[in-house]
Amino acid sequence: MDFYSKPVRDLRHSDVLVIGGGSAGATAAITAAREGASVTLVERYGFMGGISTQVLDTFYGFYTPGQEAKKVVGGVPDL
Repeated sequence: MDFYSKPVRDLRHSDVLVIGGGSAGATAAITAAREGASVTLVERYGFMGGISTQVLDTFYGFYTPGQEAKKVVGGVPDL
């Protein structure tokens, strides 16, 4: 798994601060950025996913059920 992280920058230059990179946090950050806001997303781990990364099989419909996972979500759709 790839990790990406960097020190938190000066938050006074952000319009929106999102805490948590789970499905709700990622959606909030993407939506705010698409609306033109300067967004900072802070996640305690070095990867996105929130609670859905803590399960062993399927969660929130991101993968099909069964022994071998098949990705069924290909990204964030344009609105």
